[in-house]
Amino acid sequence: MEFLQKPEVIALLKASFDYGNREAHLALLTMYATGARVSQVIALKGCDIIPDPSTGGYRIRIGAAKRGRTRTFRVLVSPNPALDMRDLVALAHQRGTSMLFGGLTRHYLHVLIKKFAKTAGLHERYARLRAHPAHRRGLWLPGSLGPRCRVHLRSRERRPTRRRSDGCRLRPA
Repeated sequence: MEFLQKPEVIALLKASFDYGNREAHLALLTMYATGARVSQVIALKGCDIIPDPSTGGYRIRIGAAKRGRTRTFRVLVSPNPALDMRDLVALAHQRGTSMLFGGLTRHYLHVLIKKFAKTAGLHERYARLRAHPAHRRGLWLPGSLGPRCRVHLRSRERRPTRRRSDGCRLRPA
Protein backbone atom coordinates (compact mmCIF):
# COMPACT_ATOMS: atom_id res chain seq x y z
CA MET A 1 0.00 0.00 0.00
CA GLU A 2 1.28 3.45 -0.82
CA PHE A 3 0.83 6.53 1.31
CA LEU A 4 1.17 10.21 0.64
CA GLN A 5 4.39 11.90 1.70
CA LYS A 6 4.32 15.03 3.86
CA PRO A 7 4.72 17.53 0.95
CA GLU A 8 1.87 15.82 -0.90
CA VAL A 9 -0.38 15.94 2.17
CA ILE A 10 0.40 19.64 2.64
CA ALA A 11 -0.43 20.26 -1.06
CA LEU A 12 -3.71 18.38 -0.59
CA LEU A 13 -4.55 20.43 2.53
CA LYS A 14 -3.67 23.66 0.73
CA ALA A 15 -5.97 22.69 -2.16
CA SER A 16 -8.79 22.00 0.30
CA PHE A 17 -8.14 25.35 2.00
CA ASP A 18 -8.20 27.19 -1.33
CA TYR A 19 -11.38 25.39 -2.40
CA GLY A 20 -13.32 27.26 0.28
CA ASN A 21 -15.33 24.45 1.93
CA ARG A 22 -14.36 25.18 5.52
CA GLU A 23 -15.89 22.03 7.01
CA ALA A 24 -14.21 19.70 4.52
CA HIS A 25 -10.85 21.36 5.03
CA LEU A 26 -11.13 21.13 8.83
CA ALA A 27 -12.24 17.48 8.60
CA LEU A 28 -9.18 16.59 6.47
CA LEU A 29 -6.91 18.58 8.76
CA THR A 30 -8.33 16.79 11.81
CA MET A 31 -7.78 13.41 10.14
CA TYR A 32 -4.18 14.35 9.36
CA ALA A 33 -3.41 15.81 12.81
CA THR A 34 -5.02 13.05 14.88
CA GLY A 35 -4.82 9.96 12.67
CA ALA A 36 -8.55 9.44 13.16
CA ARG A 37 -10.79 7.45 10.86
CA VAL A 38 -13.30 9.15 8.61
CA SER A 39 -16.24 7.91 10.70
CA GLN A 40 -14.62 9.19 13.90
CA VAL A 41 -14.07 12.67 12.46
CA ILE A 42 -17.56 12.92 10.99
CA ALA A 43 -19.06 11.86 14.34
CA LEU A 44 -17.35 14.70 16.24
CA LYS A 45 -19.58 17.16 18.08
CA GLY A 46 -18.81 20.71 19.09
CA CYS A 47 -18.43 19.63 22.72
CA ASP A 48 -15.56 17.28 21.69
CA ILE A 49 -13.25 20.30 21.39
CA ILE A 50 -12.29 20.83 25.02
CA PRO A 51 -10.09 23.44 26.70
CA ASP A 52 -6.70 22.28 27.97
CA PRO A 53 -5.99 24.08 31.27
CA SER A 54 -2.35 22.97 31.38
CA THR A 55 -1.42 24.69 28.09
CA GLY A 56 -4.19 27.25 27.73
CA GLY A 57 -5.07 25.80 24.31
CA TYR A 58 -7.62 23.25 23.20
CA ARG A 59 -7.74 19.48 22.68
CA ILE A 60 -9.79 17.28 20.35
CA ARG A 61 -11.49 14.27 21.95
CA ILE A 62 -11.66 11.40 19.41
CA GLY A 63 -14.07 8.61 20.35
CA ALA A 64 -13.11 4.96 20.62
CA ALA A 65 -13.26 2.75 17.57
CA LYS A 66 -12.90 -1.00 17.20
CA ARG A 67 -12.39 -1.86 20.88
CA GLY A 68 -10.08 1.11 21.29
CA ARG A 69 -10.19 3.92 23.80
CA THR A 70 -11.03 7.59 23.66
CA ARG A 71 -7.97 9.76 23.02
CA THR A 72 -7.27 13.48 23.03
CA PHE A 73 -4.99 15.45 20.70
CA ARG A 74 -3.77 19.04 20.75
CA VAL A 75 -5.30 21.57 18.40
CA LEU A 76 -2.45 22.61 16.10
CA VAL A 77 -1.62 26.29 15.72
CA SER A 78 0.46 27.14 12.66
CA PRO A 79 1.45 30.28 10.77
CA ASN A 80 0.43 28.43 7.60
CA PRO A 81 -3.35 29.05 7.27
CA ALA A 82 -3.84 25.67 5.56
CA LEU A 83 -2.47 23.88 8.67
CA ASP A 84 -3.96 26.11 11.37
CA MET A 85 -6.77 24.50 13.42
CA ARG A 86 -7.98 27.59 15.31
CA ASP A 87 -11.00 27.73 12.97
CA LEU A 88 -11.99 24.32 14.37
CA VAL A 89 -12.32 25.86 17.84
CA ALA A 90 -14.48 28.68 16.46
CA LEU A 91 -16.65 26.16 14.60
CA ALA A 92 -17.00 24.08 17.79
CA HIS A 93 -18.14 27.12 19.78
CA GLN A 94 -20.66 27.89 17.04
CA ARG A 95 -22.07 24.34 16.86
CA GLY A 96 -22.18 23.58 20.59
CA THR A 97 -23.49 20.06 21.17
CA SER A 98 -24.57 19.43 17.57
CA MET A 99 -22.47 17.67 14.91
CA LEU A 100 -19.25 19.53 14.14
CA PHE A 101 -19.21 18.62 10.44
CA GLY A 102 -22.98 18.39 9.96
CA GLY A 103 -23.09 18.56 6.17
CA LEU A 104 -20.35 16.02 5.50
CA THR A 105 -20.83 12.35 4.81
CA ARG A 106 -18.17 9.73 4.22
CA HIS A 107 -19.03 9.51 0.52
CA TYR A 108 -19.03 13.28 -0.02
CA LEU A 109 -15.65 13.52 1.69
CA HIS A 110 -14.28 10.88 -0.72
CA VAL A 111 -15.51 12.95 -3.69
CA LEU A 112 -13.91 16.09 -2.27
CA ILE A 113 -10.58 14.34 -1.64
CA LYS A 114 -10.44 13.25 -5.28
CA LYS A 115 -11.21 16.80 -6.38
CA PHE A 116 -8.53 18.22 -4.05
CA ALA A 117 -5.96 15.72 -5.37
CA LYS A 118 -6.57 16.86 -8.94
CA THR A 119 -6.49 20.52 -7.92
CA ALA A 120 -3.23 20.02 -6.00
CA GLY A 121 -1.61 18.68 -9.15
CA LEU A 122 -0.70 15.34 -7.62
CA HIS A 123 0.26 12.50 -9.92
CA GLU A 124 -2.55 10.98 -12.00
CA ARG A 125 -2.80 7.86 -9.87
CA TYR A 126 -3.46 10.00 -6.79
CA ALA A 127 -6.73 11.04 -8.39
CA ARG A 128 -7.96 7.66 -7.09
CA LEU A 129 -7.05 8.68 -3.54
CA ARG A 130 -9.51 7.70 -0.82
CA ALA A 131 -9.91 8.24 2.87
CA HIS A 132 -9.87 4.69 4.20
CA PRO A 133 -12.09 4.39 7.28
CA ALA A 134 -10.01 1.58 8.80
CA HIS A 135 -6.49 2.98 8.54
CA ARG A 136 -4.74 5.08 11.13
CA ARG A 137 -3.53 7.86 8.83
CA GLY A 138 -6.64 7.90 6.73
CA LEU A 139 -5.27 8.30 3.18
CA TRP A 140 -4.38 5.40 0.88
CA LEU A 141 -4.36 4.30 -2.74
CA PRO A 142 -6.79 1.48 -3.56
CA GLY A 143 -5.53 -1.49 -5.50
CA SER A 144 -1.86 -0.73 -4.98
CA LEU A 145 -1.20 -4.33 -3.89
CA GLY A 146 -3.98 -5.94 -5.86
CA PRO A 147 -7.73 -5.93 -5.53
CA ARG A 148 -8.01 -8.09 -2.40
CA CYS A 149 -4.96 -7.21 -0.36
CA ARG A 150 -4.02 -4.17 1.71
CA VAL A 151 -1.01 -3.46 3.91
CA HIS A 152 -1.60 -1.62 7.16
CA LEU A 153 1.12 -0.19 9.35
CA ARG A 154 0.61 -0.92 12.99
CA SER A 155 1.08 2.14 15.14
CA ARG A 156 3.46 0.56 17.66
CA GLU A 157 5.52 -1.93 15.67
CA ARG A 158 5.73 0.03 12.42
CA ARG A 159 6.02 -3.09 10.32
CA PRO A 160 3.58 -4.02 7.60
CA THR A 161 0.89 -6.61 8.17
CA ARG A 162 -0.70 -8.05 5.06
CA ARG A 163 -4.45 -8.56 5.24
CA ARG A 164 -7.13 -9.61 2.81
CA SER A 165 -10.13 -7.36 2.31
CA ASP A 166 -12.16 -9.55 4.70
CA GLY A 167 -9.67 -8.79 7.50
CA CYS A 168 -7.87 -12.16 7.65
CA ARG A 169 -4.10 -12.08 7.87
CA LEU A 170 -2.09 -13.48 5.01
CA ARG A 171 0.89 -15.71 5.56
CA PRO A 172 4.25 -13.94 5.40
CA ALA A 173 5.84 -14.07 1.97
